Amino acid sequence: MLGLKPWSKASRAKISKFGAVSEYVGGVSSIHNLKTLRDSNGKIKMEVLLESFSKLKSFINPASKIEVVISASNQNFDKGTTTKTGLETLDVLNGVDLQSEEIAWITGSDVNFCAQAFPTVGYDHPDAPILTVLGAVLRNGFLHSAIREKGGAYGSGAQQDSASRSFRFFSYRDPNCRETFNAFNESIEWSLKFINSEKLEEGILGVISSIDKPGSPAGEARADFNQNIRGIDQSKRKIFRSRVINCSVERLVEVSNKYLTGQPKRSVISGKHFEKEIKDLGLSIHNV
Repeated sequence: MLGLKPWSKASRAKISKFGAVSEYVGGVSSIHNLKTLRDSNGKIKMEVLLESFSKLKSFINPASKIEVVISASNQNFDKGTTTKTGLETLDVLNGVDLQSEEIAWITGSDVNFCAQAFPTVGYDHPDAPILTVLGAVLRNGFLHSAIREKGGAYGSGAQQDSASRSFRFFSYRDPNCRETFNAFNESIEWSLKFINSEKLEEGILGVISSIDKPGSPAGEARADFNQNIRGIDQSKRKIFRSRVINCSVERLVEVSNKYLTGQPKRSVISGKHFEKEIKDLGLSIHNV
């Protein structure tokens, strides 16, 4: 499955605090914010940056930490819990607000990077595995043909993100903008009428192959640890996998109608050539 792209982070920043924080620290707006730290000569104002780091450090409890050892042999370490990360003390995140605007970031680009997102559910919800399969079905059954083959984009996709509780559509290196957002919405209409058992099976196999993909022993240990500290233990993962396997066409139609027929939150990275088109779509123009 395709990883999360910076322009896709911007769309989910309007849906959840997790998405808003992710966009602020690692999305396009983080680049924009970093540029504001430059002085008139283009140099970073180090005293301002260091003050920000010092303030962040003051919110972190150094006693709240987890030490992890991955070894091929038995080691005499006390076994501790993996249910806390230390980030629970960052109450400052409670002051983070969702983005209120649909933003188009303008930079020196001749192509577009488009995204839109809908609010959905977390990992434990019975609909999360179905939405995950739906992402694979939309990607392979409609978006690849409409946006990449016909539209000329380098790539596109759809994906359930249980961490931010959102479902997002995205395209990248895309010569189109309005047409791509239309294709996102047309794929939803397609999902309500034309998904068949063949597309369903293809989507299930794609998700299961991603879940079961083998890694190195150390890599699998790290992945297991990271899942556990998020509260996703092996029993929950088994339930998720079982729900993926037992997914049906009827359930795909159900979740598509339930979550994807509202008003999406959109974002774009683009160039000046597309400014008028983007304004007509109702997005707010910001320079990176």
